[in-house]
Amino acid sequence: MDLPELFAVERLVSGLVHDLNNALAGIVGYAQLARDEDDAARRQRYLDVVVSQAEHIRSVVTDLELATCSRPVMGSVITARDIVDAAIMSFAGRAPGVSVAVSLPHRPVQFEGELDVLARAVGKLLDNAVIATPKNSLPSIEIVAGDQPAPFIDVIDHGVGMAPELAAIALDPTVTTRRTGNGIGLGLAAARTIMHRHGGTVTIASQPGETRVRLQFPAPA
Repeated sequence: MDLPELFAVERLVSGLVHDLNNALAGIVGYAQLARDEDDAARRQRYLDVVVSQAEHIRSVVTDLELATCSRPVMGSVITARDIVDAAIMSFAGRAPGVSVAVSLPHRPVQFEGELDVLARAVGKLLDNAVIATPKNSLPSIEIVAGDQPAPFIDVIDHGVGMAPELAAIALDPTVTTRRTGNGIGLGLAAARTIMHRHGGTVTIASQPGETRVRLQFPAPA
């Protein structure tokens, strides 16, 4: 590992530590407030913050696990509809009120894979789409799937877009596309690892006002 790679890993670890420490500080602080609070409604608000921060920690750990997992795929034949439905159902709980436009062909787009893991990959891209939305704007998100020339699922957002030099390296786990205060952002790296395990790829096409992330699956044998 050369010096630039070491610095990149150091930034990743530093970001992880900072992110987790912030969440843990929130948990400890609000748990102490809840412990000493007599008013039931205020105590519940404090406990809600504790739960929210704990869920954030779980999300970071899950992203890290997905981004570094090399376990072989133990899947079955599934469709793009299965993946999209599962991803949107989970996403709706994290981003209530945010709608996602879905465009799928009439014929099923099929491939072999792990439904839960692939739904997480799409879910991570949906989360990123919300984060990419300018402040005080409603997210505009689309999912498009097809099978020509091979099966794919695209997640498209109409946020701020990425500079070409950032889009070129955004899949690297040591690089974050997130604004300060939005965490370390391992979602793209996790999606890349998941697709690599499925024999596929992730590509990013971005311009001001639109970013398209494609999950490309291998062509049927």
